[in-house]
Amino acid sequence: MGREGLPDEVLHAALAKAIAEGRVSVFLETARLNTPRSPVFRISDTVAPLVMLGSLSLLTLLFFGLIAGMAAMVATVLYQLLLHRHVVTQLLLARTLTLAARGAHAWEVLWTFGGVGLTLRDLPEIGCLAPRGDWRKFVGLYVMREERTEKPPEPAPVERKRERQATTERQPEPAVVDTPEARAARRAARRAQKRTEKQ
Repeated sequence: MGREGLPDEVLHAALAKAIAEGRVSVFLETARLNTPRSPVFRISDTVAPLVMLGSLSLLTLLFFGLIAGMAAMVATVLYQLLLHRHVVTQLLLARTLTLAARGAHAWEVLWTFGGVGLTLRDLPEIGCLAPRGDWRKFVGLYVMREERTEKPPEPAPVERKRERQATTERQPEPAVVDTPEARAARRAARRAQKRTEKQ
């Protein structure tokens, strides 16, 4: 049972729906998740491409000569420097989203391990970082509140005219919670964005 008084399954279903609809963004700490203890780690992501490209370079050197072999080795090094980290990050993100959609228990295992965070797409300063942040509270406060807010029915033409003539009060801006977890989530999101821009 979550802190919001709802079962974890209900909160997780709301979170999974928000992620699928793009209302909530998921960001990763690649260095933490790309370790053998991580539930989304696969050694093949890190080792297999390099072994395959290295072997291909040696075969090229043996069968096609020195120049072709050196060119293949340069291509392998460039892949390692420029593309490999981005490819590993995308594979980790895909597996993380798959695990997140699998169920509340799988999501709790991933959250307890850490290396993942959540932010609102429209208000990126509001976020939650694993494992210290409370994802249940985040979902209850921000995600489910958006679902409970229903759009009013479309007014008739006469009502629209009256609405334009009447003065309406401005809705208050949503409160921004500035907690240590939110600040940590913002810093992690900025670091992830910088790494993505560099790649």
